[in-house]
Amino acid sequence: MFRMIISSGLSALLCIAILTQARGASETILEMPSDWDTLYVVLLTEGPEYDDNSAPAETQATMYQHIQYQLGLQDSGKAIAGGGFGEASDGMIGLTLLRAESLEEAQRIANDDPAVVAGRFHALVKTWYIPDGRL
Repeated sequence: MFRMIISSGLSALLCIAILTQARGASETILEMPSDWDTLYVVLLTEGPEYDDNSAPAETQATMYQHIQYQLGLQDSGKAIAGGGFGEASDGMIGLTLLRAESLEEAQRIANDDPAVVAGRFHALVKTWYIPDGRL
C-alpha cells in the first residue's frame, strides 16, 4: 500500500513537471478542484417513432408537450438548460442539463418527457462531474 501511495505521488509530481515544461515557465498552473458537483446530461436522440408522420396533429401535440415539459424543468430549477441542436442529421436531437439526487432520478425525469414516452425521442442519461461552483 505504501509503495502504491509513493508511486502515485511520484506520478503526480512527474505530471506537474511535464505540464510545466509543456506550458512554459510563464504560464500559471491552475489549482485542481477538491470539490465537484454532480450533474446529469440528457442526450435526446431519434426514437423508434421519430420518422412516423402518419398523424401530424398528434406529432405537433407531442412536440408542444415536450417543449412545455422542458420549460417546466427549467422553471423548477431541475434543468439548468436544455434545447435542440441546429443540425440533427446525425440522430442527435437535443440536450438537457439536469440537477438530480441520483442517476435513477435523472433517468426518470428524462423518460417522463412526453416525446420520449411517445417514442419520438430516446433519452440517454450520463453523469457529469464539474468543479464545484462553476455553473
